[in-house]
Amino acid sequence: MLISKRLFAITRGMRGSVVLKVVIGVLVTGTYIIQGVLTAMVLSRVFAGEAWEQFIVNFAVILGMILLRSVFNWFNEVQSKKLAGQAKEKLRYTMFEKLLTLGPGFLQNNRSGSIQSVFVDGVEAIGPYISYYIPHCFVTLISSLGILAYVFYLHTMVGAIMLLGMIIVMVVPSLWIKVMRSTGMTSWEKRNHFNAQFLDALQGMMTLKAFNASEAKGKELENDSREWYKSIMHNLAVSLLDSCLIGLGAALGSAFSVGVAAYLFALGQLSLTGMFLILFLSVECFRPMTDLVKYWHVGFRGLTAADKIFVFLDTRPQIAEPEDAPPLAKAGFHGDVVFDKVTFGYNQGTRPALAKATFTISQGEKVAVVGKSGAGKSTLVNLLLRFFDPQEGSVRISGRDLKTVPSRSFHELISVVWQDTYLFHGTIAENLRIAKPGAGHEEIEKAAKLANIHDFIVSLPEGYATQVGERGVRFSGGERQRIAVARAFLKDAPILVLDEATSSLDAENEAAIQQGLQHLMENRTVLIIAHRFSTIREADRIIVLEDHKIVQTGTHDELMAKGKGQYAQLLTAQL
Repeated sequence: MLISKRLFAITRGMRGSVVLKVVIGVLVTGTYIIQGVLTAMVLSRVFAGEAWEQFIVNFAVILGMILLRSVFNWFNEVQSKKLAGQAKEKLRYTMFEKLLTLGPGFLQNNRSGSIQSVFVDGVEAIGPYISYYIPHCFVTLISSLGILAYVFYLHTMVGAIMLLGMIIVMVVPSLWIKVMRSTGMTSWEKRNHFNAQFLDALQGMMTLKAFNASEAKGKELENDSREWYKSIMHNLAVSLLDSCLIGLGAALGSAFSVGVAAYLFALGQLSLTGMFLILFLSVECFRPMTDLVKYWHVGFRGLTAADKIFVFLDTRPQIAEPEDAPPLAKAGFHGDVVFDKVTFGYNQGTRPALAKATFTISQGEKVAVVGKSGAGKSTLVNLLLRFFDPQEGSVRISGRDLKTVPSRSFHELISVVWQDTYLFHGTIAENLRIAKPGAGHEEIEKAAKLANIHDFIVSLPEGYATQVGERGVRFSGGERQRIAVARAFLKDAPILVLDEATSSLDAENEAAIQQGLQHLMENRTVLIIAHRFSTIREADRIIVLEDHKIVQTGTHDELMAKGKGQYAQLLTAQL
């Protein structure tokens, strides 16, 4: 049998539970052994003609072993669930921390459904491997070898035959490991694909309905489900064949051991008690091994899932956190934001999304960036938040390259209001506290009032305790945006980024939000990404992007005075 060193390492910190599981498992086997030995002794005395009244104590002990085993099995199951729960909790936490380290760049190249499958189904599959298979490996080693040693003591030949059967039982799984891993991985891939497709269909349900594509997507999912089913059955066929061979090896090992013991008894080379002992001990010798094989097949799915989990955990982040780097303090922060000859492409070797961008946003300055869709505006935001690192040049805050600043540190300095505000399932208050987890209710109300959303919130039956629904589906776009502005007020960061914050709103909602944004921008360093020129007209400076490069810089009046420049063309096209 095989123990994955990396999976076993997960039990670090919970080895006491593993040891307890092993002890309980050995005690369970011990009850079987005592029961078998006493039964052998009773049978030999029966054949010797002794009266049954003399066996009452033996029967009582056998009954006690049966009852005690039930207690041990119950306790063993409780410990299994506890150990599995601890291991899964630890692994999920480790994986989530890794996901945060990998950042948005990882999500661009991997489907949400596949990631969810690894996080949920993969971790669940590992539970039985850790809580049942690993402890029982040690139980088998202790119990089976202990019984084998005693059988060798009774008779060497019988012990040798039993050892041969044990070797067969233990070797067969290793012969099939490559085939099982291959079929198991195929099944896992099919499962991941189906989960990803299903989540995709779920998230795009409105689109499917609108384009009358539900039936076609349903057939696609049906086909994916069928392929997954076929892979499961193939994997099951291989697993069952393996189990049959192992069961056959255990049965033959036990049968030959008993047969030889009977032959030796007939020759007078083994006592009647010895023969009965071998009869019962041969069964108990192979019992832990057959149980181990059962746990092996249950846990093998976890071993297959572990391959995917460890590939995920071994993924190198695109963004490396600096070690022992001093943070940038939020209190009393003063500094400029500098893009210095920044070139960046989302895929290496392709045309850059931003080329040789150089500009400075001084402390307290409001700078707007405009340009056609795809010009590279949102890329500036991604680089400022260090979701990605530039291939050339540097992004600096207060004179320090972001690569030398802990991400938690400079993220405290920046508030962002995106075009598409993400609200998490929960209450309005919980969504606002994302900006400041320890914020009191008075702070939340103050931020909401500044964002012109307080009156709306208190008009709801449950006020700030109102559930927003998944992705905030219970609120309009304007209401979600005002909650986003309230978040920014609550965070009170010295740098503010407005990424198309009002581009998808109607005039009424935009006017309400603009009031809040005007308050929000006061005394802050502001980067504004916008299509609507009403949003950027009052900026201290405007940067125009075209074809991923900065082509113009100046105030609104300065740029308009240049006649038919790119800025004037964009403004004319909008009007």
